[in-house]
Amino acid sequence: MKKLLSLLSIFAIVLSCSSDETSTPPPVPIVKYTITLSAGEGGTVSTTGGEYESGQTVSVTATPQGEYLFKDWSDGNTDATRTITVSTSITITANFEKRKYALTINKLGQGELSLYTGNFYYGDEVQVFATPNSNHFFSGWRGDIISYQDTLNLNFTSDINLEATFNELNNCLNGDSDVFNGIEFVEVNSIGNKEYNCLIVNKSDGHPVSDGEESVRFELRTESGDCGYTPNGFSDCDTDRSRHEIYEKWIPEMDTVVAKTITYEYNMLIPKVEYFTPYNENSGKPLTVVSQIFSSSEGVNTIDNDINLSQCDSKALLYFVMEGNTLKYLTHKPFTWNQNERITIKENPFDEWIKVKIEIKASTTENGYIKLYINDELINTDNRPTLCSENNTMFNLKLGIYNSYKSYKSKPYLKQVIYYDEIKRSIN
Repeated sequence: MKKLLSLLSIFAIVLSCSSDETSTPPPVPIVKYTITLSAGEGGTVSTTGGEYESGQTVSVTATPQGEYLFKDWSDGNTDATRTITVSTSITITANFEKRKYALTINKLGQGELSLYTGNFYYGDEVQVFATPNSNHFFSGWRGDIISYQDTLNLNFTSDINLEATFNELNNCLNGDSDVFNGIEFVEVNSIGNKEYNCLIVNKSDGHPVSDGEESVRFELRTESGDCGYTPNGFSDCDTDRSRHEIYEKWIPEMDTVVAKTITYEYNMLIPKVEYFTPYNENSGKPLTVVSQIFSSSEGVNTIDNDINLSQCDSKALLYFVMEGNTLKYLTHKPFTWNQNERITIKENPFDEWIKVKIEIKASTTENGYIKLYINDELINTDNRPTLCSENNTMFNLKLGIYNSYKSYKSKPYLKQVIYYDEIKRSIN
């Protein structure tokens, strides 16, 4: 029995030893790190990261959108595409910045600019304005933007290159210019005119000219108070008007104009602008005139129309008017201020010479007429009396810019500019 117990003990010991030799230790835990990748405003990243073991690599690319450029990563790395070797948890952001654009302005002539150069981000809004020196005027901006307004509001979506031009003042009535072809003019208002209102300008300075080397340029700044007074005291300033016009002087041939044909010819050009006049569609005002012809005579009114006064006075035969950005032709019923229907000449008539020819048969009867030609094409014939009587007769061409009912404006007036050239008159 003792012998059997000894054998069993020895067998148990052997089994115990065999079990210890075949057991495996528990696994070592795998350490993982969190990689967090993100994009700031203006771009994206190709991956947002995740969990990775030490030693693994993560590739990521930062891509800008729209008008943005890649700048750098928040850890200082400047490569848009990079590979990260994982050794710890990290958070990295891709940074983007708006694209920058250059402003360059070249100044010609005597004047100052509020800004000449600069670098600006996409979408930046910058205002630049021009101020002429004494005895000079600001002609306009050329280059990537063309405008004659003193102030430009720039919105940067690309590089902008400009040229700002200042010219010396040369009053349109100082001396003899071939623009007028011998016709003598005087100012409608003798008081309150500005030195820039009416100028002779030159082709060599970049101004539009239809023939020769010169043209006449009118400029009106209604919001700055461009208005004046006539010698007899009539005030544009007190009657809701702004104006600078010149009119032709009387000549002896006007005394014998009855039954004759007087012809006026001139070219006019309006530089492009956002809107030429702040026309109000509801009221039909302001009235903005860019040339007109008056008929004057004295004595008893011979026109058989109960609307007219018993005595003749000076009345406009015709106007060219701007309604916003539309050029129209306007006549009155004989020797009244009652308008006939306006005729559209051209919508957006900008940056082109428009050739005007007007034939007037001088008569107090229906034998008279007004014929309008635009660019050598007959546009309208109005058979009508063109004189109220046959005493002290005169026709009178007025050129320039004239606004009436200006308080009816739909928005602020911009600076108004118009050019005239090849101004002619004949009587046959």
